Amino acid sequence: MIVCAGSIALDTTHTPFKSAKRILGGSASYFGIASSFFTKTALVSAVGSDFPEDYWRALEKHCDLAGVERAEGKTFFFESKFDFDLHNRTALGLEEGVFPSAKWSVPEYLQNPEILFLNSHHPAVDAKVLKQMRPRLVFGDTIEYLTRQQKPLLLEFLKKTDGYVLNETEARILSGESNLVKAGKKIQAQGPEIVVVKKGEHGGLLFYGSEVFPFPALPLENIVDPTGAGDCFAGGFLGWIDEQNKVSETVLRQACYYGTVMASFCVEAFGLNNLLVLEEKDIHKRLNEYHRIAFCEV
Repeated sequence: MIVCAGSIALDTTHTPFKSAKRILGGSASYFGIASSFFTKTALVSAVGSDFPEDYWRALEKHCDLAGVERAEGKTFFFESKFDFDLHNRTALGLEEGVFPSAKWSVPEYLQNPEILFLNSHHPAVDAKVLKQMRPRLVFGDTIEYLTRQQKPLLLEFLKKTDGYVLNETEARILSGESNLVKAGKKIQAQGPEIVVVKKGEHGGLLFYGSEVFPFPALPLENIVDPTGAGDCFAGGFLGWIDEQNKVSETVLRQACYYGTVMASFCVEAFGLNNLLVLEEKDIHKRLNEYHRIAFCEV
């Protein structure tokens, strides 16, 4: 089982081509639904009284929500817009809603998971959740503004993790290195044996032990909304590791492929619309295609 602590949110996203208002979002939502195709996943979060019941039911079909607090007030809300290239993103508004007062209490039966994923949250919240848990493996990630604002606390938190997943901008900020190979190795030296640096449409880098393994992205013609792609990558990545019940070079490299495939489905529709109707056969079909284009005999 994986327990993921992170945000369940209402998102408004604008692109040059279309906008979507107050749709289901949040890092834990994306992660949880992606990982649920591989293993049992439980979420720890909080939503307000304005959270739509149909969104709750959609999440409940995929994830255990016993650790999600339902409180009086507003749900976490984030509004942003993407440039024409659907890469550069500008934040337009953020309302934390019930988050600052949330208890972040983990039900006892969820306190001993195989994997705990602390997903894009303030170090103080991560510490509060981690204190209640006895996981076999601890993974974390971050978001850019926290990397800038709370770098010392994040560096301290790294020491408590077995793995860390972050994008190239966050890796450079956290490490102080411009070169991503140097950045990944420096982050490893802070504690986590496993580090994944995501590079969006350019794939990513897996750091494990003393080795660095690059992996490509899937070339896609239909990109609608990149929101949540990194969280879906993490969901596929950790979901596969949990399903295999072991950590090895082979399993980790396979996990990068599954993570890439889950992220590719995410970006083809606004929010979670694509993942909510996804079937396992779709995942296997795309994985086979990814394997075909990513590898060749030499």
